[in-house]
Amino acid sequence: MPGRSIHRGAILGPLLLLLLVLTGACGDRIANGGHPGPVASPLPPPPPTTPGRIPPVLRLGAKPFLCGSSGQQEDFVRFSGALAKRVGLPVAVINSDDIEEIMDLFVKGELDVAILSSLAYVKVTESFQDLKLLGTLVVNGDVEYSSYLIVDRNSGIFSLDDLRGRRLALTNRTSGSGFLFPLTYLVRHGYTLDEVLDQSVMMGSHAEAMSALLAGEADAAAGFYGAFGVLRMRKIDVSNLKVIAVAGRMPYEALVVRTDLDADLIARIQEAVLHLNTSTVEGRKAFAHQVDINGWAQTSPEFYAPLRAMWRDITPLLEERGRR
Repeated sequence: MPGRSIHRGAILGPLLLLLLVLTGACGDRIANGGHPGPVASPLPPPPPTTPGRIPPVLRLGAKPFLCGSSGQQEDFVRFSGALAKRVGLPVAVINSDDIEEIMDLFVKGELDVAILSSLAYVKVTESFQDLKLLGTLVVNGDVEYSSYLIVDRNSGIFSLDDLRGRRLALTNRTSGSGFLFPLTYLVRHGYTLDEVLDQSVMMGSHAEAMSALLAGEADAAAGFYGAFGVLRMRKIDVSNLKVIAVAGRMPYEALVVRTDLDADLIARIQEAVLHLNTSTVEGRKAFAHQVDINGWAQTSPEFYAPLRAMWRDITPLLEERGRR
C-alpha cells in the first residue's frame, strides 16, 4: 500500500507542473493580444428615476357629493381645508356638474386627485392606467347603493312588462344607477337595447329624471335613493312615487390620484382621506352638511370588477347601435 501512494505522487507531480506551464502560457497569450474565452459584460447602470411631482397646489376635481345638495360649496371648503391641513399642501377644488369634464381634466393632468362616479372610474381605467384608487365613498355606513326603476302609483305600471312602449327617463351615459344598470337589467329581462333607448330621454341627473316623471314627461325613471332626498329639499312631494324594480347594486364614488405624483405625497393623501370620516372630529366637521356621508373606505380595483364586466358586456351593443 505505501508503494502505491508513492506511485500516485510520482504521476501527479509532472501533471501539476504541466498544468502550471499551460496556465502561464494561456495568460501570456491573453496579455499579448490573444483571445480569451467569453467574459460576462458588466451590467448597465440602472436608468435614472424621475422623482414624482409635488405640485404647489393639489388640484381636486369633483361633482357635488349628492346631486346638488344644499351647502355643497361650504362642504367642499371644509373637506379641502381638512385635506390640506393633513397633507401639508393647499388644495384647490374644481367643482363641476359635468363628470365628463372631470374625467377629461384628470386624464390630461390638469387635476391631481378626482372623485369619480363608479362608472366614470371604470370608463377612465379602460384606457388610462396612471392612477391609483385611494378609496370608496361611504354613505349611511355602506360602500354600495342600489339602482331603482321608479313609477307613479297611479300610472297603471306594476311590472317590467308594463314598461314596454313607455317613456323612460335616464340620467346620462356616465351614470351606473341612472343608465348602465337599468339598461342592462331591462335587456336581461327580455327587452332589446333599441326598445329601451328608443323610448328613453336623457335628463342629466337623478333628480331631473324623477322631476320629469313627476311632471308627466316620462312614465318611469331610473334613479337612486339620494334623488328622493334632493327633491324633498326642493319642497317637492314624492310620496306618490314607487319602486317597481331594483336593477342592482354598485360601488359609490371612487377617489383616485395620478401616480406621477410623489409616492410619499400619494401616501399622505390616502392617509388623510381615510382619516376624514365621521368617527373623527375633523371628519365630522368636513362633512357637516352631508348627514348621509360617513367618509371613505379603502378598497381595491377588484371591488369595481362586476361593474366593469357589465360595462364591457353592454358596450358592443351600444357601439353597434351607434353605427346604424
